[in-house]
Amino acid sequence: MEPVERVCARVLARVEETLRSVRHVIEDEAAGRGAPRGLLHALCLGVLRNYRLLEEALRYCGYRGRLRGDPAGWLPMVVAYEALFRRGAVPATRLRYAMPRDGGVVDCLLSLEPSEVVRGLRGRRRLAVQYSVPEWVVEELERARPPGGVEAVLRGFQEPTPTWLRFRRGALTAEEALAALSSAGVRARRDPVLDDVVEVVEAEPGGIQSLDPSLFYAQDRAAALVAHVLGEGPARVLDLFSAPGNKAAHAVWRAARLVAAVEVAPARAYTERRLLRAQAVDAAVDLVVGDARSPPLRAGYDAAIVDPD
Repeated sequence: MEPVERVCARVLARVEETLRSVRHVIEDEAAGRGAPRGLLHALCLGVLRNYRLLEEALRYCGYRGRLRGDPAGWLPMVVAYEALFRRGAVPATRLRYAMPRDGGVVDCLLSLEPSEVVRGLRGRRRLAVQYSVPEWVVEELERARPPGGVEAVLRGFQEPTPTWLRFRRGALTAEEALAALSSAGVRARRDPVLDDVVEVVEAEPGGIQSLDPSLFYAQDRAAALVAHVLGEGPARVLDLFSAPGNKAAHAVWRAARLVAAVEVAPARAYTERRLLRAQAVDAAVDLVVGDARSPPLRAGYDAAIVDPD
């Protein structure tokens, strides 16, 4: 399977070219194929949220190649993000493999702290580079005088996003899930609240990609919370704005007997059908193409998921 770093670089190049959202490119275009969607989405967003700092760090470490513009220009940015912000979760050998001709740059990034990159910068430029925002944003925040100060707001924007996995409770206990992950080279710890979610601490190259999608799925913790809020009572769930289908699939994993999923875009519905099939829930999900404002449904439902983009 293609390394997630290269897939992310291709996605970001497409986002830059079309100005479409990361999620849209991953779901609807070939650029996003070849990696777990939850992991890919979190990685690409992490790169975008730190793009100015990553550029500065690469130049600081002596990288002289092209940055951004196409997949080859985005790949160093992805590697720099993992070296700076996912240190320990991503093996150094994997990063060197992604940039084989620039091993010295990778080693520099792995020993670099973000504070070193901006040490010589002052004022608004330091904040703009450190937190990867245009300088006019810093200026506007200064005028707004937010509680806690401008830097506290900018720091909150840049919190690194962990990788979360949900497992199919009922097919696996938490102990069995952690053991299966360990065998695949994925070290994880249980979530303190959600009983079918674990946080990835460290993963060997290809470890997450090798997991059985009918038992494990990379999904943001906040998105996984939705099926827990539903609880185990609702037998019939209506999921409006359903694509890519993560919440519908999770509801079935947590005992919903039937989910009616409504998606307005045929291409997104087609992609959702493949995801539901991979998670072995397609028999329990009635997927229809329709407008959520007037869904083509007649039956009653016990609960509804409403999550518009």
